Amino acid sequence: MEALRLAPALPERPDGRLFVRAFGGHMILVAALGLAAVRRRRGERGAAAAALGIDLADIAVALVEAQRRGRLERDLSGGLVISGLGATTAALAFAGSER
Repeated sequence: MEALRLAPALPERPDGRLFVRAFGGHMILVAALGLAAVRRRRGERGAAAAALGIDLADIAVALVEAQRRGRLERDLSGGLVISGLGATTAALAFAGSER
């Protein structure tokens, strides 16, 4: 991410590293829920709802951060695009899942 100029280097910022690890952790959890739902042939709706919630929360946080920075920087706009695509696919999966 740093090499692509999508995220800053964080060697001296443990809070930033913790945030990045937490972000990765919640994405792994949502992916595991989705894979478990597919494998067991149930729980798809819950997994899609979790994925949608996470992506909507990420969008909200990015918008708050952009407001605090006073501008929409490259890292935030990239996150908005990725989370927006994730929210769209999760919403479609949620709508298409059995009740």
